[in-house]
Amino acid sequence: MNCCGSRSDGGGAAESPFAAGLLLYAAGVVVTTVVAGLATTPFALYHFNRVAAYSVAANVLAVPVAAMWIMPWAMLAYALMPLGLEGLALAPMGWGISFVLAVARTVAAWPGAAYTLPMLPMAGLALVSLGGLWMCLWRRRWRLAGLPLIFLGLASTGTVPPPDVLVSDDGTYFAVRRADGGLWATSIRSNYTVDSWLRRDGLDLAGRWPKPGAATADGVLRCDSGGCVYRAGVVTVALAETEDALAEDCREADAVVAVVAVFIPCAAGVVVDRLDLWRQGAHAIWITPAGVRVDSVSERRGNRPWVLPRHRRSE
Repeated sequence: MNCCGSRSDGGGAAESPFAAGLLLYAAGVVVTTVVAGLATTPFALYHFNRVAAYSVAANVLAVPVAAMWIMPWAMLAYALMPLGLEGLALAPMGWGISFVLAVARTVAAWPGAAYTLPMLPMAGLALVSLGGLWMCLWRRRWRLAGLPLIFLGLASTGTVPPPDVLVSDDGTYFAVRRADGGLWATSIRSNYTVDSWLRRDGLDLAGRWPKPGAATADGVLRCDSGGCVYRAGVVTVALAETEDALAEDCREADAVVAVVAVFIPCAAGVVVDRLDLWRQGAHAIWITPAGVRVDSVSERRGNRPWVLPRHRRSE
């Protein structure tokens, strides 16, 4: 009995270091994932307006495969390249990559795998970054003063007023604001332009754009063969798609967005035509009590050495 008991204890002692090491490794993956997620989430929110919910579950499966399978085979592939035998290592390396991609697809398909949140303003990102740096640079108790800055920065999400009218740089896509805060868009199919507009507002779907001769249920957006008219309060924005519609739109609208070049005199206070879209990129229009405000990709980006300026044809 004593002998058997001794063997049982010895077997458990022999197995415990491996089990403890495995648990320690898994705990390390979880901790590093949480820390990295907390550090990068504000930047992901600022650029992509999305927050992943199950990154820990994905990394627990993917990180060990990447570290213990993919990377060793990658190093061996480099060593075999001078001999022309790298294919022997690239094949098993590809198996590991396929596994990681399968994990990513599976986790991304889980309900609630990612949340779309409204835009985080630049000031909010700056506050989060400053608070994080403050907490990392100091070791004394006053480092906790960075927490209010982080919370204040994250709380600023969605405080930037969204635009009321959006138009792509080629005039292919339009979107206008609904009364409930959503968007009507000329395309409800998944595409990069409309999807990015929706993500910036924390939205998942856009409302269906009315066909020519029809209008939305509330009559705010009405379309015909020459374009559409959008009314937000007392302000009227005309979305002109043909030259024939320009004369009437310029007389009656407060702002005109045209996918054709405007060469006729236009009495509208704001005019954005095809040449403006070509030169300055996509445009956004805000309708405020103070008037109509316009912004564009070129104005927001500023002058960059690697961006060639576009000029009007008359310049």
